[in-house]
Amino acid sequence: MTQPLPDSLRERAGRAGIATEFTSFWGESTAVEPAVIARALAAMGEQADAQALPPAFIAAPGSAASVPLPADGPWRLLDTQASQDIQHAKGSGAVADLPADLPMGSYRLLQGGHEQLVLIAPPRCWLPPEWSEGERWWGITCQLYALRSARNWGIGDFGDLHALVAIAAEQGASFVGLSPLHALHPGRPELASPYSPSSRLALNTLFIDVPAVPEFLGCAAAQALHADVAFQQRLQALRSSEQVQYAQVAAAKQEVLGLLWQHFCQLEGQGSTARSRQFDRFARQHQDTLGRHALFEAIQLYLHASDPRSGAGRPGRRSCRTRTAKPARASPASMRTRCAGGCGCSGSRTSSSSAPAAARARRWRWGCTATWRWAPARAARKPGARAACMRAACTSARRPTR
Repeated sequence: MTQPLPDSLRERAGRAGIATEFTSFWGESTAVEPAVIARALAAMGEQADAQALPPAFIAAPGSAASVPLPADGPWRLLDTQASQDIQHAKGSGAVADLPADLPMGSYRLLQGGHEQLVLIAPPRCWLPPEWSEGERWWGITCQLYALRSARNWGIGDFGDLHALVAIAAEQGASFVGLSPLHALHPGRPELASPYSPSSRLALNTLFIDVPAVPEFLGCAAAQALHADVAFQQRLQALRSSEQVQYAQVAAAKQEVLGLLWQHFCQLEGQGSTARSRQFDRFARQHQDTLGRHALFEAIQLYLHASDPRSGAGRPGRRSCRTRTAKPARASPASMRTRCAGGCGCSGSRTSSSSAPAAARARRWRWGCTATWRWAPARAARKPGARAACMRAACTSARRPTR
């Protein structure tokens, strides 16, 4: 039986924001044990008894706002996301008059020892403008990995998604909803939850439609491997499986993607063709995001190869950490020459059967990181036009970045 919670402990929990009861799986209101509350407060240390901050002040972008202050005196507004104190507004008085041109984001309103969070946010989430004009849309949702086809490699891919979008559009659907397609963990593909990614700035490369990669048709080694009877038997077994065999799917795809990467480097290695220059330009543009993610993936693959017990997302060894003040960066040249497989970064060589994440993401870059991918509907009054719009929405994810 749960012991009654002393009033003093209840007051401290309230100040610290610790719940004293919860609703169980069975819908029953359950009190938290006093010992659990005490341990939570102890874990918070002195912060548990800190003065509670006032509730956040929320304003819509594009409109001026006035925030009441506890005293008459100078105040200033700082950006919470900046590494340095960037002042967006200042003044003096018992009310802080905020300008209408504040960008959306979070800010700290300071006056002496008083601090309050200010949020500039739209009043509601984005909705298609057609909805305000009375249009009604319907669509379908799916888990991309669960799509089956006679051509995929044991997991639904962007080629399957393209076909699904076309079928849905021809039936009059306006959208296809997907779970996140974020990058996961290359060393441990069985950690497959889309809600536990290694990065939300990159894509899950298991969704690549390998035969649709431009180098596939021109790479003799990849063609020979793909036509091999034993390899085809592996693919058929993966397609026939009741569950997605993530490790085996990853191994099959990486084996061919590694050959395609080598083929690309041999043909485009001098940087003299339009496609090669396009790749270099993409690498330069994204070296601070995708480049760093690729470096992280290379380190993860290296650590997992040397010690399979190393968990995804765990800190790397000291030998893998940079001692410089600047973050490690993956240059286009290092993507070409220093990583034969792995992730297309300046990390150490890993399995030669892995294709670089930067090269893969170049073709399979997705237009947004939101859960939903909307197809335009205004021009899609007729089924044929709607299908064309939805195909364009899907294939835009598959075109090389221009």
